[in-house]
Amino acid sequence: MLSFVLQTRPLYEAHTGVHIAEILRSAVAEWELERAACGIGVVTDNARNMDVAVREAGLAPHVKCFAHTLNLASQAGLSVPRVHRLLGRVRRVVAFFHRSTTAAAVLTSNQKAMELPQHKLIIDVVTRWNSSLDMLERYLKHQSAVAATLLSPYVRRNAREIDTLDHADINDAEDIVKLLKPMKTATTVLSDEKTPTVSLIVPLKHMIESSMAPNEEDSATVSAMKRAILDNLSNRYTDVYDWLLECTALDPRFRTLPHLEEDLRQDVFRRLREKAVQLSNKTNVTMEEADEGDGGEGTSGPTPAAEQPVNLTGTAEEAEVEQPPPNKKRALEDLLGGTFTEPAVAEMPENSVIHVGDTALYHLDQGTYQTEVEIIDVFRGQELESTEELTELLAKKDMHTLQMTVRRQGITYELPRS
Repeated sequence: MLSFVLQTRPLYEAHTGVHIAEILRSAVAEWELERAACGIGVVTDNARNMDVAVREAGLAPHVKCFAHTLNLASQAGLSVPRVHRLLGRVRRVVAFFHRSTTAAAVLTSNQKAMELPQHKLIIDVVTRWNSSLDMLERYLKHQSAVAATLLSPYVRRNAREIDTLDHADINDAEDIVKLLKPMKTATTVLSDEKTPTVSLIVPLKHMIESSMAPNEEDSATVSAMKRAILDNLSNRYTDVYDWLLECTALDPRFRTLPHLEEDLRQDVFRRLREKAVQLSNKTNVTMEEADEGDGGEGTSGPTPAAEQPVNLTGTAEEAEVEQPPPNKKRALEDLLGGTFTEPAVAEMPENSVIHVGDTALYHLDQGTYQTEVEIIDVFRGQELESTEELTELLAKKDMHTLQMTVRRQGITYELPRS
């Protein structure tokens, strides 16, 4: 995925929704982005002035940044009174070690004695919720060394108002880390500049909402956090939910939409088929008009250089080899479990089934057609109504199968093995 910055404009006036809408409309007009029957998607944070701006500018769909949405939901969980007080106590301990060189030196000595990594304690930042999670994680990892340091006579006289956490506090802190860890991982997965992430919103939102379901074994603190996070998250994306489902279905990793009921899943697939047909018809009309304008000779010559795709990241081979960071890939699989499926590799495995519209081909001749893309190209634009038509098409393409099945209106035809 490539990203381009068309323009950057300073806003010296008040950042009201109406004023931002004027800037957006001006940018759309300046860059001639409007197309008939095509929306212009916008991604913003969850600020109310952005809601007003996008609505006034007439842009759609409007997708709120999911990483920012997770930040708001997590902040809601961390604002639970019991959690807020616990974070305040940990923050005072960490701040003390940041101020006192003596305490920091004794802590390092105790870490060595206990064979712990010699890490400094982390203090959180209000605007970054995951820094609070990092602070708790680091404190829990070194809490034995912290407790020993605060009991030292060299440190204790300067730390009269500093208390270590008791057993109940430690249990709560561990529960908080366990609860919020998947949300931090999800934020990391979403922070990707090389691949589109809009298809991740529905699966990740569903995973988080499922993990926040009440459980009899939850402590009072965890139960309160779950309620706060769910209340903040559950009503978001309702206005673009159908559109997000379509994005998810187009991602090979989530195309089965396992979290949906069968009727809802089929409804998504139906909408996608209808949109694909509309797009195909529109493309065909555009090409026919172009051919007529060129006197029927426009398609015979080479593609003009200005119309050829430009590879801004190196050679085509390099672009194909480039892969997303493996740690994010593993993190996504760990987060979504059975919902996540690895996209099919280029080479077809044995006993593979390739679906092209209503046509399914089994055990394709791998000597001639080795990839799913090649097979789909063979059938693109074909409307096959019978096994005879399919057989004829395969003969023309010198394509052989061990078994073929054509499905039309619920009727299944099977050809003998060849």
